[in-house]
Amino acid sequence: MKSQLCAGAVGGCALAAFGVLAALAACSVGPAYKRPDIPLPPQWQETSNEGAAVWPSADWWHGFGSEKLDELIAEAQRSNDDLAVAIARVQEADAQARIAGAPLLPSIDFGADATRQQAQIAGAGHGTFNTFNPELTASYELDFWGKNRALRASARATAIASHYDKETVALTVISSVATTYFQILQFRDRLDVARQNLFNGQKILRGLQLQQTAGIATALDVAQQETLLNSTKTKATIQYV
Repeated sequence: MKSQLCAGAVGGCALAAFGVLAALAACSVGPAYKRPDIPLPPQWQETSNEGAAVWPSADWWHGFGSEKLDELIAEAQRSNDDLAVAIARVQEADAQARIAGAPLLPSIDFGADATRQQAQIAGAGHGTFNTFNPELTASYELDFWGKNRALRASARATAIASHYDKETVALTVISSVATTYFQILQFRDRLDVARQNLFNGQKILRGLQLQQTAGIATALDVAQQETLLNSTKTKATIQYV
């Protein structure tokens, strides 16, 4: 009978131990994540030469030597709504990263109490006493499962991504302003060429009309020049108006 009781006790202990191990296994979040080692393509590798010039430079538009372009881009950097939203998102992500890292730091609270009381002193009458009680407490949350560290890493990654997004928006805005500016210059040059062609066509037409009066040119020559001039006017109107 005694051996049966001992065997039953041993079996109960084994069952309890198995239950504890099963509970711990149920709380496991799996193996720690390990980032796979994926090599970048050779053309994406950065050069190891220190001090090498980065292309393009952060102020690449200054290379065109246009004061007007510099003014337009500076105005876009100050007033563009998309860029302002991107900057606000960066500030928000940075603040969230600081908030996510706060639980990993100890929390310190400081307080103080002050009391003032009067008491009867034998042979000396009344006496006034001041009592000051400073209080300083510190607490720290043990990140047993790594939850707080994971949240901080996630917030930092989001903040880094927001910085890249802001740079992308800034580059898009600047390149859009520069492209539009260059297109305007191109249209102005083409308009000047069209005006010059129109002026030359009118000059040739007047010359042919004079030659027709003198009997040197024919009416067909004049009519052909008038058709060419009207075609030039039509193209200029459709293209630039």
